[in-house]
Amino acid sequence: MRKTIQSFFLKTSIFKFLNKKNRFVFKPFRTFSKTKKIGIIFNAYKKENIELIRHFIEYFKAKGVSSEALGFINQNKMKDFNLASLNIDYFNLKDCNFLGYPNSDNVNNFTSEKFDIIINLSDEENLMYDYIVSRSSARFRIGKSNINLYDLVLNLKTNELKDYITEVIFYLDLISKNNESQ
Repeated sequence: MRKTIQSFFLKTSIFKFLNKKNRFVFKPFRTFSKTKKIGIIFNAYKKENIELIRHFIEYFKAKGVSSEALGFINQNKMKDFNLASLNIDYFNLKDCNFLGYPNSDNVNNFTSEKFDIIINLSDEENLMYDYIVSRSSARFRIGKSNINLYDLVLNLKTNELKDYITEVIFYLDLISKNNESQ
């Protein structure tokens, strides 16, 4: 019953955002040279995901773009490897209120950042990720589902984070190259 109530409120909140989004014109992603900050949301339950995110952050750093990541642990307890580090913060189910809304400093700080791009790299279906993306003021949104919420939706045959990161890099580079040549 509680999950149903939480799901209802998260979906309603995302739907309200989508109605507001249609009233505004968002500037699309142009090039890495004009991108200053990228936000990344990911499933932090798996230790190997954290390493992949660290490499992804290093990739953006080499391009001259700062990035921050927010990992979600879909449990009440953090794992031993979920220690906050440089550019990566975490939250879990204990950081959510009764209605399912995340209510922690890490989430509030992340959603208040002025990202040029926000990337949802989660490999699980959970409205929490879409809710955070909808609260972000990012100009360009990348995700796997919800075509109304994301500006770039990538559908992969595999559910591997490594493959998804490779596709994101490919398309961001492709968009960048096409826009720099104009």
